Amino acid sequence: MAARGYACEVIAPSKTPRQPGHRVKTDARDSLELAEYSRAGALTPVWIPDAEDEAIRDLSRAREDVVNNRTQVRQQLKGFLLRHDRRYGGKTSRCLTHDAWLARQSFESAATQTAFTEYWQAVKAADERVTRLTKALQASIAGWRFEPVVEALQALRGVAAITAIGLVAEIGDLSRFEHPRKLMGYLGLVPSEHSSGERTSRGSITKTGNGHCWSRRPGTTDSRSGLAETLTSRT
Repeated sequence: MAARGYACEVIAPSKTPRQPGHRVKTDARDSLELAEYSRAGALTPVWIPDAEDEAIRDLSRAREDVVNNRTQVRQQLKGFLLRHDRRYGGKTSRCLTHDAWLARQSFESAATQTAFTEYWQAVKAADERVTRLTKALQASIAGWRFEPVVEALQALRGVAAITAIGLVAEIGDLSRFEHPRKLMGYLGLVPSEHSSGERTSRGSITKTGNGHCWSRRPGTTDSRSGLAETLTSRT
């Protein structure tokens, strides 16, 4: 429809006004009500990404899935080694020293050795997939319309290129947020509240919104506040 010159908006169903007394629902009634609400400005449109935005978001989510898979296979390898009382004495298992320690492991049973080899190969394959997707994701933003926003986000402590790309790919056009508070509400970084009269009761943050953004959230309150102000000031 947009290609034919019609103005099109995708409306959020959860924010569409509803009259509780209506018991009859037909397409004709729905069309009339939507036209009236649209004329009154009571409908909330949803931001629609273009083809390039969706492509970068797909690549970012693919990398996220592979990272989660790598975490899973690492835990499986660690669990296997613990079952056989093989414990690495170093501080971290993400180093060349740990890889060399794994290469020295051997088991008496051929079946056990095969199982260990398969677990280890799965970890190495996952590492290679993450590396490939990381390079592809970093290269994909060249010339992207949100590339300046990605660069601006990296000025924040704890926000590297992959985190910045993922956040912008999921949030999209930041100019739709009138104030940093609305962005924080969209991300679920505001406290829940149940207040009445003079009594004010606030709980933990709501954690609503896009779950993919949560996997990339900065870790401190100061960083989250700076994130909102930086995002909205750059749009």
